[in-house]
Amino acid sequence: KKGDEIIYIGLYLSGVSYDNRATKKDILTRLKRIEGQLRGLQRMVEKVVPCEDILTQVSAAAAAIKKVGGVIVLLWSFR
Repeated sequence: KKGDEIIYIGLYLSGVSYDNRATKKDILTRLKRIEGQLRGLQRMVEKVVPCEDILTQVSAAAAAIKKVGGVIVLLWSFR
């Protein structure tokens, strides 16, 4: 299907091995997961959850964003 190009990657980036295929669908799945993390963070702030717990989730969301950014850059470099 057009727009779902498959690119085979054999590199190691940000602690994740991308030996299998990465597609547009995979990237969108990651972004939706990050969106869910951010919504969860909003709820945590609204419920006045301890700062330590919020910061742990902020760190996890930031790492996920960095990883998906790395995948996008890597895919772009193979075009």
